[in-house]
Amino acid sequence: MERWRLGSWPLATRTAGSRAWTTWCPQHGWHRTSSSGCVTLSSSSPARPRGPRPSSTRPAWARLCTSLSRGAVVAASWTTEPDRQAPAPGTVTVRIGHVVARTDAEGPGSRFAIWAQGCTIRCEGCFNPHLWGTVGGYAVTVDELMDEILVTAADGIIEGVTLLGGEPFDQASGFARLCAQVQAAGLSTVVFTGHTLGTLTGPEAPAGAAELLAVTDLLIDGPYLADRRDMTRPWVGSDNQEFHHLTDRYVHLKDTLGLLPDRVEVRVAANGAVAVNGWTDVDHLDQLLTGTTPTVGRGHIR
Repeated sequence: MERWRLGSWPLATRTAGSRAWTTWCPQHGWHRTSSSGCVTLSSSSPARPRGPRPSSTRPAWARLCTSLSRGAVVAASWTTEPDRQAPAPGTVTVRIGHVVARTDAEGPGSRFAIWAQGCTIRCEGCFNPHLWGTVGGYAVTVDELMDEILVTAADGIIEGVTLLGGEPFDQASGFARLCAQVQAAGLSTVVFTGHTLGTLTGPEAPAGAAELLAVTDLLIDGPYLADRRDMTRPWVGSDNQEFHHLTDRYVHLKDTLGLLPDRVEVRVAANGAVAVNGWTDVDHLDQLLTGTTPTVGRGHIR
């Protein structure tokens, strides 16, 4: 059974009032186009997508999924956050790719998840290669981001914040400032990193790493290794990645993490965009999205 790690990115997007959909795989540089029901394949590189030619009997998004190797990301292009003013000079900012205000798939309990934009590690087979570049996403001040977190936390529906990426430790000082405020508000912090804890505490540590570690409750570390995929533990991609309880906040989960289920979440925006995050297998994704995206199911993607 194939299992997929999906970042919080649309599988298919549709312009409001239009039947034209966009589905894109940034890792392989190709997309499918259709505005009349005839699905075609185009590529930005000479390399052809791996796997068999998609069957026309499956929904378009599922056909795209099964044409890639396990662990690849299926994502739509993401644009800069609209109507956001540039941060004032001198303010502490971070560059982020996306935010999900409430998710149960990215750490213990319900969480406010932040995908950092930019990564210098760039693991082969990365789930989110669209977050590697530092020119994507948008810059936001730490205070503005904290205000968004507090609005969600006021409803009592989240217990903490999760930083993913991208690579949060590429912006360690800014995220350390954020996590300090998060903990001061009584919320927990979970940080994913492609570095190892040894690197983060050693002489080659990124600038600000010690600051961010000091305000991290649970660290999930290690690069993604495509040939060592782990399907037995939640939230990790390969068996070299480890859970480090840097405080006692989640130490009660230490012996039971393997019993926690993986989750996948599907969100449909008002403009018709369908976004998925979490872990799932292709068949489960098929079941979840069948009926949710009938237009995509008929092959209307662009």
